[in-house]
Amino acid sequence: MGMGWLYFGLTASIIEALFTILLEKFKIDVMEIFPNFKNNAELMNLRLKSFINAQIVTENISSYLNDIQNLQQTNREYYLELFLSYALQSDSEFNFEVIFHKTLLESNNILKRDSWWSIFIHNNYTKNGKVKQIIEWSLSKENSYHLDSNSLYLSGITLSWFLTSSNRELRDTTTKALVNLFTNNINIFLKVLKEFERVDDLYVLERLYAVGYGITLRSDKLD
Repeated sequence: MGMGWLYFGLTASIIEALFTILLEKFKIDVMEIFPNFKNNAELMNLRLKSFINAQIVTENISSYLNDIQNLQQTNREYYLELFLSYALQSDSEFNFEVIFHKTLLESNNILKRDSWWSIFIHNNYTKNGKVKQIIEWSLSKENSYHLDSNSLYLSGITLSWFLTSSNRELRDTTTKALVNLFTNNINIFLKVLKEFERVDDLYVLERLYAVGYGITLRSDKLD
């Protein structure tokens, strides 16, 4: 049985490498060649890994990620954690806005979103995962710390989606993190706020307006 697992592991590694080469060298998603692969969970997992390896987003991967909530919980949480690792990288095609923002905003109502996203961020936060790390990083930044406007905007988009959680501690720390990042960066925060004007979650709207109030009071720019 041990040799069987070794063989499977080697085969999976070869397939993953092949999928990655197709993307990097030829910009070809394996789904374009073999659309039936979508019916095979193992092959789809290797496909997702190849996109991460190649750091390339195609139309097909974006379409597949629109249905990420339909993955088995273990796989779903694995990829959500992995993608959050790239969430704030403005130079990465895997940043949060590209991968998840439109999906969370447009493709889900509040009940459907809570059934997968809000549960994930709660579990990840309580396990000291990437959600908590992003919040703590944002809380640790001093006012003098400089982030370029695009990175700051991405941070705002990502943190704002943490506000869907019913976990009061998670919402409170996220709100404080947003205030910390956007004090004296009101113009960029207004762009974040604009992105959420159609969100159907009052948890999010309530806290974003609280952030707006907080950064206005704390701002050094009286105008």
